[in-house]
Amino acid sequence: MLPSWFGVVTLLGRLTVEAGSPDALCPDLATTEQAIFSRLGALETEGAARWRLRYTNGHAPNAASGDFVRVELFDPENELRLTRDLPMAGESCETMARVIALVVDRFFRDLVAGESVEASPLEPSSEPAEAKRDSGAGGENAEQKRRELESFLAVRGGVVFPPVLPTVGLAFVTRVSSRLALGSSATWVILPRTEELEGGGQAELRSAVLRLSLAGNFELGGPRLSLGPTLAYSAEWGSTSGLPQSAVKFRSVLAAGLEAGLDVPLGDAWVFDLSGVLEAPFRPFGGEFVIDGKEVLEPPAVRAWLAVGIAAAWFR
Repeated sequence: MLPSWFGVVTLLGRLTVEAGSPDALCPDLATTEQAIFSRLGALETEGAARWRLRYTNGHAPNAASGDFVRVELFDPENELRLTRDLPMAGESCETMARVIALVVDRFFRDLVAGESVEASPLEPSSEPAEAKRDSGAGGENAEQKRRELESFLAVRGGVVFPPVLPTVGLAFVTRVSSRLALGSSATWVILPRTEELEGGGQAELRSAVLRLSLAGNFELGGPRLSLGPTLAYSAEWGSTSGLPQSAVKFRSVLAAGLEAGLDVPLGDAWVFDLSGVLEAPFRPFGGEFVIDGKEVLEPPAVRAWLAVGIAAAWFR
């Protein structure tokens, strides 16, 4: 059986590197040693004499955290001085070795500069800003990649106007590519739209809306902005009261428009959702409500929907 610590390598007599995981292959010890050697070769300090670096592969039980590499740095008195948990998130082994080297380099540079450096809490952290230059195509660090919003299911409340009426509904949004998201929603207008009729009667309209959207995504360092076209189908029921004869009729209304949204992650599993839609209804299938030869409850030329919600979310 292999020992728990193995493959100790000395760098310039100043720093030793240990792989804390048996069969640690990503990054392997030779690649990590070379990456650290390349960075520390330009760092002239006696403070690094006989320091010890240990890195260990691990997997967090939280599915959102995933695989990570724990980096621990001990001083000549074997006191733990630095701890970093670096998420893997699909990074190549060579990239992870460079990130480990960058963490070590930053520590010793801060130490030489006279800054106080202490061990960090044992929890996953993002890479230093400079890691963006070492993380390959796109310049994204591993933490940013891991926290990309994949999809969410939201409960929404809002208003539609004109006239101003309250709404409630459900929405599901999922990413279909790195820049596009497909959304669907069902919305019920809680209160009826009303119109006074000649002779003292009243007409009422109740409606429910199904909407599809295709949106471009713009990451804002955590929050996500989306913008794109929508197509909606409204099922509408019209009824009358206060007339000698009451009637209930049904019509279908389509609407095309534009939707904008802002999604803000709240912890590991929730998202605050804000959305707005501006659309123009039209009636390709007819569907007029006519009372005494006069149309009532006509769809507005333009209508707007505003909604806020809380969503259960899934992240990459």
